[in-house]
Amino acid sequence: MDQSPRLMMASTVISENETPANKRCFKAKRLKHRADWRFSICRSIDEASWLESRRQRHAAPQCGTASGGWKVDARTTAAASRDTARYNLPVNIVVFETSSETVSVAVARGDRVVSREFADAGQQSSELALPALHTLLAELDLTVNNLDLIGFGRGPGSFTGVRIACGLAQGLAYGLGKRVVGLPSTLALAEASDAAGPEQILVALDARMGEVYLAAYRRAATDATGFVEIVPPCLVKPDAVSAVMSLDGAWQGVGSAFHHPQLGAALRAHQNLQTVALDAPMFPAATALLRVIRRVMNRSGSAASVAPHDASPLYVRNKVAMTIEERRAMQHTPAVAAS
Repeated sequence: MDQSPRLMMASTVISENETPANKRCFKAKRLKHRADWRFSICRSIDEASWLESRRQRHAAPQCGTASGGWKVDARTTAAASRDTARYNLPVNIVVFETSSETVSVAVARGDRVVSREFADAGQQSSELALPALHTLLAELDLTVNNLDLIGFGRGPGSFTGVRIACGLAQGLAYGLGKRVVGLPSTLALAEASDAAGPEQILVALDARMGEVYLAAYRRAATDATGFVEIVPPCLVKPDAVSAVMSLDGAWQGVGSAFHHPQLGAALRAHQNLQTVALDAPMFPAATALLRVIRRVMNRSGSAASVAPHDASPLYVRNKVAMTIEERRAMQHTPAVAAS
């Protein structure tokens, strides 16, 4: 029986669309959809199985059961909670400190610590930090996969440097699935101060533009970091320290600002500043920050660490450069221009 022209036209269109290429494309899309569906199902099953196995693994064995045959009492639970931080203390740690012109990297494997420092690194922080990390790992017979925790100095300091340290820590932590601990770089200098000197420590770093990065601490064995923060890191003029804090009692100073002729003279003018820790590093060091991080992790456990995306640098300066008029004015003030 002859088909009508309309039916013949429809069959012609269908036959033209059903080319081998179109059939293969449709088949590939159908197989991809089926594979995606199977993958989502398997993923849900795997996640459910993992959660169930973890729940069973961490469940306390009951008395008389084949999984242990012992009973957990309140005293055992309390002791376990007290020792949680110490039990979970990371063994292999890397710390980056690039907030100043000195680039510092430290790696710890248990009680053994190795470090590298590069003075006057300038803008080469990123080029120096990663090769130094691989060198230190090789000295300890480790690889990046063996790291348990990533630490870094948050600043304040060089605008680029604090971001490099944070970026290195975040990148490693993301890739390894680890957590991050970021502490103020001024804590590293407080840790490096003279332990036999006054317990109150004034940290001052040369911030350029006639200003200093200032922070004040008091040694305290009961605090997680080992220090009580009296004045958080801030940006001040060296002759305006008394407006920010009261220098009551005996203090010791540490940091690069005390080694600067003009800045140091202005800071030493405060009568209660008894000593300056000249033997301490001028700039924050990764080894000192590593000791503080270990202390914090030992006392606070994982609560002291954050996820990689929550790590952030510490900025205390909004203005990073002077205007042309300000630079011209500084030329007529040699004491300030030299700083």
